[in-house]
Amino acid sequence: MNSRFLLILSVFLIFSCDNCLFSDCEEDSDTSAPLFEEYFVFETSSTFANYFFQYALIDNQQIEQSDWIGAFHNNICIGTRRWGDCTGEGNAGCDVPVNGYNSGNVLTEDYIQQGEYPSFIIYDSTANQYFNAIPSEEVPFNNLIMPEIDSLSAFSH
Repeated sequence: MNSRFLLILSVFLIFSCDNCLFSDCEEDSDTSAPLFEEYFVFETSSTFANYFFQYALIDNQQIEQSDWIGAFHNNICIGTRRWGDCTGEGNAGCDVPVNGYNSGNVLTEDYIQQGEYPSFIIYDSTANQYFNAIPSEEVPFNNLIMPEIDSLSAFSH
């Protein structure tokens, strides 16, 4: 499937829920949380950073190996990582790619720029829910940085 189509589709899905927190969206027969495969889609860029989180928590509980963290900028996904792809059995943390604006790539024109702050969403794969997440330290985006941040926390209520 064309990556441009997926990007446009993911933007449409984001705005179809009036920018609410997806776990709080009112569900009816036609609307629910967007499909993971469509919401966590991004274009890679030669301008990027990797934000490393020692812990990722929902309600003060470590997330599962099958859960995902997504990086966003203005409701556009700019990077994702499955927690289990980094941690192994030692649960030693995980880096999340954050792709930035690259003037040579039109698909990144709305991506994060130097000095701006990414936002993060945790996808709970067991509950099929998305949670806005707050890093323990806010670090502005700069190309090729890898800030080590203690935790990323989300709350279900």
